[in-house]
Amino acid sequence: MLLKRLIETLGAYQARDPAARSKLEIFLLYHCVHAIIKHRIAHFF
Repeated sequence: MLLKRLIETLGAYQARDPAARSKLEIFLLYHCVHAIIKHRIAHFF
C-alpha cells in the first residue's frame, strides 16, 4: 500500500513539474518528497 501511494505521488510530481525527467530523479533529489514519505511512514506506525 505504501509503495503504491509512493508511485502515485512520484507520478503527480512528474506530471506537474516540467523539469522532472524521471520518477527516480524526483525520488532522489526532491526534499519535499522525502518529507512526505517520512510523514506517511510515521503516520502508518
